[in-house]
Amino acid sequence: MGFLNNNRRGLAVKIATGFLVIILFACKNRESQVVEEKADLQDIPSVCIWDRISVRNEPVRKAPVISNLNLGESVTYLGNSAVDSSYKNQVYCQIRLSDERTAWVPAFSLVTGAKPAVLVREVPVYLRPDLLTITDRSMGSMEIVAVAEESDDWIRFYSEKKKQDGWIKSDALSFNKEDIAFSLYAGRILNAETSAGLAEKIDSILKYNLYPNSVFVSLLEEIGKKENERIQIEEIVRQNFLHNND
Repeated sequence: MGFLNNNRRGLAVKIATGFLVIILFACKNRESQVVEEKADLQDIPSVCIWDRISVRNEPVRKAPVISNLNLGESVTYLGNSAVDSSYKNQVYCQIRLSDERTAWVPAFSLVTGAKPAVLVREVPVYLRPDLLTITDRSMGSMEIVAVAEESDDWIRFYSEKKKQDGWIKSDALSFNKEDIAFSLYAGRILNAETSAGLAEKIDSILKYNLYPNSVFVSLLEEIGKKENERIQIEEIVRQNFLHNND
């Protein structure tokens, strides 16, 4: 009897184990389907508002850097986030790059549900899409922004590193990729801390320009021309001063 009972118990255990394996397999398949469906529903166009931010293969600061994102670069937010408890509880967002790789970036570097643009002229900033809400703030030409919302002829924006946000008139923007790329390229040179003066920097930008069709080329040519004229006038004044004091 003990032998039969042991056999029965063994058979019962095997049957229960088999059912458990089937249930777990079914649940795993179901879970995979849900994740895939969620990913399909969570493809959110987003914009990087931090230049040269590190892109990692895992949502932790210690993970290897596989690339970086540039200011104004478009990515797809996949709807997943994670917290790195080992470093200031940094929140990471999972994204898909333009080359189809998936990666993780700090949440502060993104504006989700947005598209990139660049200012073509200086404009005032408003609190809301209403002319009566004007502020004493403004945005300048060639500043790259993330457009988060549109309302008639207004857009809600976030500037680099979210230093500014608010509403501006949409006709002050260019969504042209070449204009955005030129602004990034020129901005890096103009803002670099070097011994070169403004005229020299502009000459360098125009000489090695990869975006000749940008609307900003003529703008920089005009600024460069005025800057060279200013330098010439200063040199004339300096020479006259030296001559009069000889």
